[in-house]
Amino acid sequence: MAESIKPDPKEAADIQEAQLAAEGMAKGEEARQKVDVEADYEASKKFDVSDADKSGAGAAAAEAATAPQQKTFPSNEDMSSTTQSTGNPEDYRKMAQDVNPQAENQG
Repeated sequence: MAESIKPDPKEAADIQEAQLAAEGMAKGEEARQKVDVEADYEASKKFDVSDADKSGAGAAAAEAATAPQQKTFPSNEDMSSTTQSTGNPEDYRKMAQDVNPQAENQG
């Protein structure tokens, strides 16, 4: 199933004009545009930092946008636990029963 891509008629004139200009430049009939990369780079430096970031408003906006939506409270409980390996299978069974009380009936 071959599909053909049909260019937009509005863009077709631009495409044809660009193609003719490129052919004219290749033949030497039309002057090539000169690009000053250094000048463009220097001009681009004006836009590397927004005005909001220069004034500090950007940092405030970022803080507001990334702030948590709910209040968080510090926990006073110590959530850490330490275990000592005894190698006793009965300890594992007790732990499994604490996690799943129905496990006692399952052998």
